[in-house]
Amino acid sequence: MRVIIAGKLLRPGEPACVPGSVAIQAGRIAAAGSPDEIRSRFPNAAVCDLDDAVLCPAFADRHLHLAELVQREAAVDLSACTDEAGLARALASGRRESTWTSGYGLDLHRFAGWSRHPRGLLDEAVPNRPCAIFSRDLHSLFANTQALAAAGLDASGDGHLAEDEGRPVRDALSLPDGEAWQQALGRVASRLHAQGIVAVDDFSGLPVHARLAVRAAELPLRIRSCIHLHELDDPRAAGYATGAGQGRLRCGPLKLFGDGSLGSRSAWMIAPYARSTDCGWSAFDDAELGARVRLARSRGLCVALHAIGDAAVRQAARVLGAFAPLAPDRPDRIEHAQHLAPGDERLLAAAGLGACVNPVHMEADWQAADRLLGARAAGSYALRSMLAAGIPLVFGSDAPVGETDPVAALRWAVLRQDARGRPAGGWHAEQRIELAAALDCCWASWLRPGEAADLQALDRDPLALGAERLDELHCLQVWLDGQARLGEG
Repeated sequence: MRVIIAGKLLRPGEPACVPGSVAIQAGRIAAAGSPDEIRSRFPNAAVCDLDDAVLCPAFADRHLHLAELVQREAAVDLSACTDEAGLARALASGRRESTWTSGYGLDLHRFAGWSRHPRGLLDEAVPNRPCAIFSRDLHSLFANTQALAAAGLDASGDGHLAEDEGRPVRDALSLPDGEAWQQALGRVASRLHAQGIVAVDDFSGLPVHARLAVRAAELPLRIRSCIHLHELDDPRAAGYATGAGQGRLRCGPLKLFGDGSLGSRSAWMIAPYARSTDCGWSAFDDAELGARVRLARSRGLCVALHAIGDAAVRQAARVLGAFAPLAPDRPDRIEHAQHLAPGDERLLAAAGLGACVNPVHMEADWQAADRLLGARAAGSYALRSMLAAGIPLVFGSDAPVGETDPVAALRWAVLRQDARGRPAGGWHAEQRIELAAALDCCWASWLRPGEAADLQALDRDPLALGAERLDELHCLQVWLDGQARLGEG
């Protein structure tokens, strides 16, 4: 038994911090209340006194990609590349520990474009090994001749692979195994812990789930995995059903892609993009999507549907809303729900769907959305409308598409501005939400007795600090199952 005493206790759903304490037994919350109350109930418990710090639930990142985060450990950072020359320089300076050269973060909104086919440039920049680079949104992949050949693809094309075309190259970019995997995962987890994050929803798929399952009880994070459609017949999928699992690993949903992304101009929109006749890309018609939802139900799976464009979101409400949820506590969920047509939040609410939104994406998207969608950008990241309609919202970073930064997510949700105050007045400020509501979208738990003791200590009260000063907030300690992860506290 252990008691943590804090200068303030921040409990979800409550308007202010108060002096508080939490009792932990066998990795779970036994009680939460005032310090005097908890001391009197558990007089023999070991005490951890946080002085003036604020004790609250740890953060969760409800949408990220562990495979890419691990692969990025040895990859070239392309986020600063705006032209071919800069891209070639970055790739030429890439690490040589791996048999491949890979790069992440190429921002297609800022990149000047290709003067010739990408394969030729990548062949020159990286002539002696396979090379694959990813757009920031991960929906476009560019490969050199050796990478295409290693993936068993026709090496005579231009090297640009969009959406599912790039899967063979992604599969050929192997993940580390054994102790190398554990070490890379540990480094990723350490960075997340420093941000107050102890729980994640991983959308990498079955290969990562299989690696995680080897040491499920020892994982440095609480992880909910997913399975992709093409993995359902894999022998490793035997017994994979939503909610099953062991240790800190749980099986999650069947992940489906309904459309593409704004960055790759492939998000499925009701009306064409500006100065274009193109409405993006749709993965399924209604009948095909319905068949896949029925398949998921037959395998004991709920569905997580990637839907970014307003047409994809509307289809999700229409089709998924026709199916009863797998269980009352396991609703289907829309991933991203980035653009909504006016009033469609009511369709989502009526369908009983949850939504995982990525506020940090606004940093890269707000100018592009205004340029590509015009007045329709008013329906982008419609957080206030969705909350008002009663849609359960959670936040994710989609890392490495966005950075795993809960403070940045909170700032964008509440102010709809970057750290320098841009755009002035906030981007479509009518969709701002209150800080307390934004925090509720980030918590890993609700500080209720019986829940896992997934907690964090902050150096100050975020509600008193206010959204304008959130960048001053720091995580001092996190606990996973009651175990301190940043050094004993």
